[in-house]
Amino acid sequence: MTAEEIREQEQQTIRREVFLRRAIEREVSKLIEVGAATVRRLKPQGGRSLMEENQIRNLLNVAMETSCVDVVTNFIRYQIGRSPGVWGDDENKFGPTLIRDIETGAILQAAEQVKKSVSDAVGEEHVGDTFDRAYLQLTRLYLGYATRMFYYAKKREDAKDAKAWENLFRAQEGGKRVT
Repeated sequence: MTAEEIREQEQQTIRREVFLRRAIEREVSKLIEVGAATVRRLKPQGGRSLMEENQIRNLLNVAMETSCVDVVTNFIRYQIGRSPGVWGDDENKFGPTLIRDIETGAILQAAEQVKKSVSDAVGEEHVGDTFDRAYLQLTRLYLGYATRMFYYAKKREDAKDAKAWENLFRAQEGGKRVT
């Protein structure tokens, strides 16, 4: 490889990384909204939520330490099997919703959109492992935002805030809240 070819390859890599970061940033609001809807599934029907901070923190730690989204969903399945009363064992509960959001729902769709955006910007031949990287990063962000919202709701629940589980997300448009 010539020095010119190496410089060209480096420039393409930098360009791809910039477009990847921007495309992921465009998906953040959607991740937060979907995460809020999923966290609301932990809302107790009287009493306190059975989920504890360390349980959801452990999930986020797994996501941050792995290089594969399948490891994350495998961990969620393990937690469902281990503690079905906490994670939920039917399709409308917290754990199964996390899996669905990641494997077939909003997170997968966001990763596909990111790949398309990057491909449109830099060309298909320069996309490389963009999808896998975006999918993992979006999964991590989704779980990170969900963890923060859970902490908020749990602390507000402990403070006897009746609306703790409702005030997790409000959409923004042009700097103004959408109600």
